[in-house]
Amino acid sequence: DRMARLPALGFFALGPVYYADAGCAPKAQADEMDDRIDTLTRGFLGLTVSCARCHDHKFDPIPTKDYYALAGVFASTEYFEAPLAPTDIVAAYDLRVARVKEQEKAIEDAKNDTEREIRESLAAQTEKYALAAWKLQNKRKTDVKFSAATIAKENDLREFAVEAWARFLTGENLQKKAYLTAWKDAVAAQDAKTDLSSEPSALSAVQSAAAQLQKDVTVALDMRHKKEAIDKPTEELLREIVDDNMAPCSVPKDQVDKLASSDRRKLSDELKKELESRKKQVGEKYPIAHCIKDGAAKNLQVYRRGNYKDLGDEAPRKFLEILSAGEAKPFSQ
Repeated sequence: DRMARLPALGFFALGPVYYADAGCAPKAQADEMDDRIDTLTRGFLGLTVSCARCHDHKFDPIPTKDYYALAGVFASTEYFEAPLAPTDIVAAYDLRVARVKEQEKAIEDAKNDTEREIRESLAAQTEKYALAAWKLQNKRKTDVKFSAATIAKENDLREFAVEAWARFLTGENLQKKAYLTAWKDAVAAQDAKTDLSSEPSALSAVQSAAAQLQKDVTVALDMRHKKEAIDKPTEELLREIVDDNMAPCSVPKDQVDKLASSDRRKLSDELKKELESRKKQVGEKYPIAHCIKDGAAKNLQVYRRGNYKDLGDEAPRKFLEILSAGEAKPFSQ
């Protein structure tokens, strides 16, 4: 029966695979076809037909056209892995695997929701973080190694976010981002070399800009939560402050679990427990045979001297002329 015959195709499917993405796809396909022709003809016919890849065979009556007639057969096939088990067993196993993948996606979605929640909670404190970042920038005017931890602790903020905001509120960002214009103007009016972190008037100037930035972020988040249509500037603000990997509200991977709410952690534990249960139910996979099957039927042209870029006459798919009774008839399927 068919299942018993399928492994025989492994003679062709288990040959070397020359990955097309490693360089040149036509050459990779030509090398794979050559291996299959060699397997077929040396293995079963006792002939070195591969010699005819580049020129007519020097000793045997096998022209190059015969080689490409066989190559066309293999060019008309596709690799596949055939299950060697009844369809109901295959379907049941595949369903168990699908349930594992479904649970993995649920875990990934929950993780993304948790991270988004944390990012948005940090964004809700934009004003505090912007001021803490300004203080840190000022302290570092005279002490480049001043720690963000000190300011974070004093203001009950996260050290990584204070650092991130200090990086964000600087240089090119201030020049290019319209929503930072008020901040840029406030800072530009201050002495770039003096530590102004304890200077009330300097603090007051950036406080006003920080409050404006907070208002913009709050309105943007509110629009997102209400699923309102968001204009391009608002979309950019959300992406650059909240969502991007380099956004000041991004959360280091090792901080996500620590900052997650207890409900989020509980949900995560339950989802992981269910995943382990589903993995245990999968069991051993049914056996498979590495095979080839019919693909789109096509004839090849002769590659002159084996060069796929130099194409000659078409070689209709058929068996070797010398081993056929009379003229070899082209294959119709």
